[in-house]
Amino acid sequence: MQDNSGRFDVILLAGNRPGVEILSQNAGVSCKALVPIAGNPMLYYPLKTLLSHPNINKIWVLHQDIYAFDNDPILSPMIDDARVIMHESGAGISSSVSALINEHADCPILLTTGDNVLLNQEMIAHFSNAAQHHDIGVAMVESKILLAEYPESKRTWLKFRGGKWSGANMFWLGDRDKALPILEFWQSIEQDRKKGRKIIGAFGIGFLLASVLRLITLPDAIKKAGQKFGADIALIPMPQAQACIDVDKPEDIILTERILDADSAKKQ
Repeated sequence: MQDNSGRFDVILLAGNRPGVEILSQNAGVSCKALVPIAGNPMLYYPLKTLLSHPNINKIWVLHQDIYAFDNDPILSPMIDDARVIMHESGAGISSSVSALINEHADCPILLTTGDNVLLNQEMIAHFSNAAQHHDIGVAMVESKILLAEYPESKRTWLKFRGGKWSGANMFWLGDRDKALPILEFWQSIEQDRKKGRKIIGAFGIGFLLASVLRLITLPDAIKKAGQKFGADIALIPMPQAQACIDVDKPEDIILTERILDADSAKKQ
């Protein structure tokens, strides 16, 4: 494993997924990253947080159109920052990330998404500090943490022994040589990313049965999955409920704007 201490790069996924994107269609904008959230384009929030972090070197923003944000009065000054690099993405997330790592970006890398609106410094610090000791880190939130604070939030849960977990849209790629084979594998199951059992089943019938029968915890399952690739992969539990609230549906916008308003009121 490489030395992951100190500074790191970021890959920020801001492109369009295949098919009709209901949020951008409803908002009348060209892509999801431009959907307005509390008066600002969605991408504004994670990009602002990342630009204000002291340990981040470069921020690679992946989008199919590298000029997509040039005419937005809020985003264009942020895109002009020397640390921000617009990079053209391909049809798939994993293949686009692999190509970027192969050609340009240096590990360690924090990978996150443009709809991670509630990303904050505490989340980045907690995740990067824990993940830097592993080849690959996967941020997740246990259901009890989220539902205790936001019981109305609807997420996709992975059910294992000891609890249910939802992804927090943060991944740590600490070692290039360990990350690339995993990204290649992910490419084969990327279309099923919201179907937990299909993803688990891709690792074999034993993994699927262990999940269905609740014979293994998710941290142990992720560790064992990493061993198949010769990599140290770790689940990083996030203590912040907001870490797994991204913006995929119209009701997510309502909840996110309510949280942003509450956070703003606390600062006043």
